[in-house]
Amino acid sequence: MKKILLIPVLILFALILHSCGNGDEGNSGLIGEDAFPIVGDEGSGKKVFVHNLSDGKTEVFDALKNLTPFLITGTGERGNYFFVTGNEYNKTEGYIDSIVVYIHNYQGTRVVLGSPKVSKIFSNILDGNTMNLVLYHLELVNQRIYRDNYIIDSTGRIVSKGKEKFDLLQGQIPDVPAIKVNNTSPDGLKTITIEQGEQNKILLMDNKTTQVKQILSTTQKIDRVYWTPDKESIILLTSNLDVQKTDNDTSSTLLVYSLKKMDYTAKFSGRGYRNFSVKKDKLVFDDLENEKRYVRIYDLKSMRELRQIRMKNGCSIRFLPFY
Repeated sequence: MKKILLIPVLILFALILHSCGNGDEGNSGLIGEDAFPIVGDEGSGKKVFVHNLSDGKTEVFDALKNLTPFLITGTGERGNYFFVTGNEYNKTEGYIDSIVVYIHNYQGTRVVLGSPKVSKIFSNILDGNTMNLVLYHLELVNQRIYRDNYIIDSTGRIVSKGKEKFDLLQGQIPDVPAIKVNNTSPDGLKTITIEQGEQNKILLMDNKTTQVKQILSTTQKIDRVYWTPDKESIILLTSNLDVQKTDNDTSSTLLVYSLKKMDYTAKFSGRGYRNFSVKKDKLVFDDLENEKRYVRIYDLKSMRELRQIRMKNGCSIRFLPFY
């Protein structure tokens, strides 16, 4: 199992039209099913923007306009998102000073919790839009790491919390939390299985007929399996992501596989980590060009790219590296 290395860098886990917010307009309302948030920097620092799928506009999200965003976590279902904000990252000592976690849902945006001097952040969405949030605090003087674990539901309620201590002098190094991969379709009719080896084989099994078909053979690991609500496609994300790697060192593949055609209909691969979400039959994901992240929007029905979102210093549906 991979270990968290003690390096003074905070590492966060997970073509046709051009659209870019100008920062003058604002969006202070709710983020609905026709929109999604991004972390972007047009040259004046990181901000949270909201992109509207209907009109293609990207505007500053006024509810968080005076805060520095570090991470967005959420599936976007029912407009639920979690935002981790804080003061600028201290590159010398390797921490964010005074982070605040916000939740956004149909009721608006509000604070969930705060924490000082966070060295590392891990977050992912569990079943039902519940977030698993893990905050790491490195105590250099005593050579200890403290890990705060939170489970936060879709209303912003902290369901559970715990604290652990790791003594580095005793060789106690915390593991990276495992990411849950949803291998079985919501209707229970199909299952993804993985045969590990020099080439990892990704297999699709029909649970009624027990018929098995190989989808992909790859040296990368599976990070995420997403079953589209219309039961027509599977979206797979594979990568060689490692806590020591940067975007330039990381490669990933985003694969759209049709359950009707039993073949893939779209494939995006190359350098960078392709965080993705699905909004109203639109696949929204990060890509990398000239060492900058940008966001692509692909229509799963028409099987064509609709637009790209680009900003001067990059943009992402999850986070931007520190610079």
